[in-house]
Amino acid sequence: MTITPEIINREGAANLVLICDHAANFIPDEYAGLGLGEDMLATHIAWDIGAEGVARRLSGLLDCPAILARHSRLVVDTNREIGDPTLILKVSDGVRIYGNEKISAKERERRIASYHTPFHQACDSVIGPRLGKQPHIIGIHTFTRVFGGVRRDLQLAVMWNRDRRLADKFGAVFEGLGFSVGWNQPYSGKDFFYSMDRHGHDNGLLHTTLEVRQDLVNDEVGQEKFATLIAGVFRDLKEV
Repeated sequence: MTITPEIINREGAANLVLICDHAANFIPDEYAGLGLGEDMLATHIAWDIGAEGVARRLSGLLDCPAILARHSRLVVDTNREIGDPTLILKVSDGVRIYGNEKISAKERERRIASYHTPFHQACDSVIGPRLGKQPHIIGIHTFTRVFGGVRRDLQLAVMWNRDRRLADKFGAVFEGLGFSVGWNQPYSGKDFFYSMDRHGHDNGLLHTTLEVRQDLVNDEVGQEKFATLIAGVFRDLKEV
């Protein structure tokens, strides 16, 4: 089974493309939930809670395309390189992912071909025709309030690897508005940045990943609030 990524507003006029790797917690029936119950699949280990809603609203507010993965990160994580040991997790935040514990090389390749590759081909299909206009590339993610038993009080985060120009612009404005901002925290873009490296850096485009704490965007009100915030910052950005 191949899960087709969702492309929203492909012909959007803004010089911006959004990428949302962890928009969904869907696991195909053939995997029987990877041995996890629905209650566990509703948590942060299976997806970025609220990220889809923020990305959809941003796409509308800014009139830009957004590419959303439609499978759970537990099947295969599109924000990881093929050789990354965290591409298909066996444990996530202390929870055993039973259906991934004895995965064969053949099954691993099947998941890459069915989910990982189509997602990045979809991103290429949107970004490629726009390269002449040098669009900005922004990843939309969210992070959980508690991870590994450690509480996170940051509200927003900006991520970068080799090029921090766009991250600096967003982060400075967020801090100026009074938000608690993580600069490559609570985890670093130098570790988890594959989609931005591939579609942003490798194309010579300005890029960053923006993260919002999940409890702030776990309903429509919060998603609208932070999408409006991010849209306003993007509109007001000076030349980078």
